Amino acid sequence: MDHKLKLLHSEEVKGSVTAMSAINGYLLTCVGTKVVVRSFEDNETLTGIAFIDVQIYVTNVKVVKNTIMLADAYKSVWFIGFQDEPTKPVLLGKDYHPMEATNVCYLIEGQTLQIAVSDSEKNIRLLQYAPFNVQSFSGQKLICRGDYHIGSQIQSTISVPKIVLSGSDEGIRTQIVNGVHAAGLNPRAFRLLQSKDRLNYNPVKGILDGDLLFEFIGLPANRQKEMTKQIGTGVDRIMDDLAGIASTITLHDIKADNREAITKLLVNRDQLGLVPRNLESLCEHQFYTPRSLVRAIVADNIPVGYIRLQQQEAEQGNLQSQRSGSGS
Repeated sequence: MDHKLKLLHSEEVKGSVTAMSAINGYLLTCVGTKVVVRSFEDNETLTGIAFIDVQIYVTNVKVVKNTIMLADAYKSVWFIGFQDEPTKPVLLGKDYHPMEATNVCYLIEGQTLQIAVSDSEKNIRLLQYAPFNVQSFSGQKLICRGDYHIGSQIQSTISVPKIVLSGSDEGIRTQIVNGVHAAGLNPRAFRLLQSKDRLNYNPVKGILDGDLLFEFIGLPANRQKEMTKQIGTGVDRIMDDLAGIASTITLHDIKADNREAITKLLVNRDQLGLVPRNLESLCEHQFYTPRSLVRAIVADNIPVGYIRLQQQEAEQGNLQSQRSGSGS
């Protein structure tokens, strides 16, 4: 089938178009500080029907139903609502902490919408519109629910099927952090929010490092028992939680040093029928990892059978190579 693109309309604007999206059948364009909603009337012309001015420079835009999330180059995030009658965008809330936002996206957990924003200082922050929170001043101020230092700049994100696992800042992670680390580096300190500007709030630290949690699998058995005893749980329970996390992500998203141990964990748990298949079957010690925000290619169910199939193919390949080597 021969597919072609046809130019329907073009228009010159005063400035560079930095972001575009669609909302309720309209075209949303961002030109510098101005956000314009346009209607394509009679399939001939684009007509501006509403606009709103932001402070500095829009770098990214995301739309969820009738809400708009804007990332500003110097003024963080704006959360805007869009109404049809009369047609106009309405500012619902914004982040008052100065931040060079490079990208914005959204996370939905149940009935809760959270805004994930990355900045030029290689951080990720989770913001929430909470009009009933006293600290939000009736929703005018977005509340920070978590912050995390990624260590690399994020210019774009993509939404994929995922399971969001929520948890606390305590638990097994604290025990692992207190252990001995390579070169004496502190993984928890590295993940703390880094900012050249003075913060107007205390760092929330609501996101945990998934790679650090998976280090628990490779620890000696006596050390695992000691750690779990200190937090009032057992090794099997922690292993079930880690298997639950690993069952929602692909092995490519796991640090290479941990892949073999995690593969064995999943295969052993699958043979015993202990691999969690959904969020309800996970234990209460659940963890939230930044993979679903940054680099995850998350599957609804990790195909444990596929992992075993890959192992069988690798074993067959090794056997064939040995036979060919012995034959020569």
